[in-house]
Amino acid sequence: MDNIQVFMRIRPLSEDEYRRDHSTASAVRILSDNMVSVPSQRSENFTFDYVGDENCTQPEVFEAVGKRAVDQCMQGYNGTIFAYGQTGSGKTFTMQGARDEFTGPDDELRGLIPRCFEYLFERIAHEEVRTQGRVKYLCRAS
Repeated sequence: MDNIQVFMRIRPLSEDEYRRDHSTASAVRILSDNMVSVPSQRSENFTFDYVGDENCTQPEVFEAVGKRAVDQCMQGYNGTIFAYGQTGSGKTFTMQGARDEFTGPDDELRGLIPRCFEYLFERIAHEEVRTQGRVKYLCRAS
């Protein structure tokens, strides 16, 4: 079982931000796979368990964050994924996916929530087959 982990995802600049700032440079500088700095604020570095850059995909976020949480739930531990950030920072996109149009389970832009549920129910089905129906699961969400 893992302790609390902190993941950071940096979203790309919006078209408005690009037009306003005339730059594609992010306000956050990635120093390594798990360390960033904010040059305009201070000279200190911030360490996370995972840092996703502007180009990280929804499947990559699921592999780093969601899959681990579901696997631990299947082992009997509680799992929580909590998105925190400024308005417009990409929380809804990361958790739910693109709001425009959801095309189903093959949609690459679907977020952590649908991916976690898909994976959870795949795991449950696999376990029920593996145990020949001797093991059953109760799922509660709140």
